[in-house]
Amino acid sequence: MAQQADEKSTASTGLNLRDVFLIAVILGLLIPASIISYLSFNIQKDNLTTQLETDQRRLLDIVALGMQEPLWNLSRQAGNPLIASVMEDPRVISIRVTDTQSNQVFLSAVRSERRIGSVSYVEKPVIYRGEAIGQVTMEFDNENLAIALSNQVKNILMILAAQLVLSIMLIMSILHSRFLSPMKLLTEQARLLAELKLDSPFEWSRRDELGRLGTHLEWTRSELKRLVDELRAKTLALEADIARRREVEDALRRSENKYRELFWSNLDGIVISSLDGQVIDANPAFLNLMCYSLDQLKQQNFWSLVAEESEALERFNLDNKVLRFGYCDEFEATYLNRFDNQVPVSVKTVAMRDAFAASTRCGAWCAIFPRSARPRSGCSWRPRCSRTPSRAS
Repeated sequence: MAQQADEKSTASTGLNLRDVFLIAVILGLLIPASIISYLSFNIQKDNLTTQLETDQRRLLDIVALGMQEPLWNLSRQAGNPLIASVMEDPRVISIRVTDTQSNQVFLSAVRSERRIGSVSYVEKPVIYRGEAIGQVTMEFDNENLAIALSNQVKNILMILAAQLVLSIMLIMSILHSRFLSPMKLLTEQARLLAELKLDSPFEWSRRDELGRLGTHLEWTRSELKRLVDELRAKTLALEADIARRREVEDALRRSENKYRELFWSNLDGIVISSLDGQVIDANPAFLNLMCYSLDQLKQQNFWSLVAEESEALERFNLDNKVLRFGYCDEFEATYLNRFDNQVPVSVKTVAMRDAFAASTRCGAWCAIFPRSARPRSGCSWRPRCSRTPSRAS
């Protein structure tokens, strides 16, 4: 059941704890690193662009200043070394120096193979003694800037990947040893608790929060084991008590069946009533003697069946003999049947006790038969009816 609950929980979320931590670490590292790398790339791009523009102006100024004397003196040999020196820069594609007066090219140099991608043109007049005597035009290749930026991107990506891998390895190793592994152990122990497998103790030596949680889990296991053992012992005792009660009930039921057979087949009149006179039961012999049905008799009070001249003797024997000694000797009395006719009877009362009551209860066991049918001297007589009182002795 506990395993099914874990599977349902995992299926509902779709991710386990390790995957959640891994995603959190990757996002936590990748997002800030990506933002920082993007900003760094833009800054580096601006720096490289500014550096390229500065180098272009510097080279243009060098050529413009170096061409003053050669262009003024119209000496190409004096300007060629400068042009050759500047053309050694791989970013320079071509240089052209034009004479303003003749509007002709004074010096030029071209390296067409350097024209790879986009190009840029810069130009500046050649000033000599405050007069423009020529024009310098330079063509630069901008692909070197793109290559440098591409290399910069590759370096940033490599650094980012290395940082991400090393950070994930370090963080996940720490998380595995200090969190994920203890959480897995706690989950397994919780499953054992849910399945009531409580024999093996949970040992925890850590002093952090997870260690305290494991210690509390061990305390829960020990208390739950104690309660389960107590419940099992009580269950076994209850089952034994139920079995014993069933045996007693079966024996009582058999005894009651025998008693009912004797009760209903006895020729002597038998009536059962409480001490306050409530009629509980009577056998057919008594019902025929008193001319009542059982339902009619239960609606009568027992003392209403006793004639007035016999009630005092009946109560005296009940209070002073039956309740004190447990029985009384046979005595004669007069009862009134349903038609208010007097019926002379002989009565003998014996006390009864309820063995299953919370306190001992007692009652009167009365044998009633017509006086003319009274047993002769020497005949054995056994009481077969009871009048059970409702008060404690």
